[in-house]
Amino acid sequence: MLVRNDRRTVTLVLSLVLALPASAARPAGPAGPPAQARTATVAAPARIQTPDEGGKRPGLKQYNLGKHGLALEGYDPVAYFPEGGGKPAKGKAELSLTVRGVTYRFATKEHLELFEARPEQFEPAYGGWCAYAMSDGRKVSVDPESYLIEDGRLLLFYKSFFSNTRKKWKKEGGDKLRPKADAAWKKIVTPPKPER
Repeated sequence: MLVRNDRRTVTLVLSLVLALPASAARPAGPAGPPAQARTATVAAPARIQTPDEGGKRPGLKQYNLGKHGLALEGYDPVAYFPEGGGKPAKGKAELSLTVRGVTYRFATKEHLELFEARPEQFEPAYGGWCAYAMSDGRKVSVDPESYLIEDGRLLLFYKSFFSNTRKKWKKEGGDKLRPKADAAWKKIVTPPKPER
């Protein structure tokens, strides 16, 4: 009985702490105010992988934003590319940037600035869904550490103990699968035309 009451207390305390804004959870100190996440409005570039229907972005429900509403489960999109170190890295909450409704986190301020200047270069293909599954028109979650950079695009893959879609992608060939995935993604994000 004592253990159960302690668990309830811990759960209650944790839920209260997690409900506090980040600024309230941190004591004020000589370091100054906490860093603020930035929100940017970035116009759709010419080379973005999603259609821009008259300036409207497809609904965010089409994107893999995970249970915390973050792109790439909080991984830094720039870190995957050579200019960001070439390997996945977790981003920091204080280095967040929201672009067209999608929130990204970054490991360094330099990565945030690179992304802010050219988001279309670093955004994950297919809304962050598994590239291999997208070639069949399916939205499947990914392991953010299973990826490829192909044709200058960040491709993510599903990986589990029994399945590794990155290996399947490489075996079947990106040149064959990318056009299928591109067509499927375009179909997902293009709203149906109203009937007349």
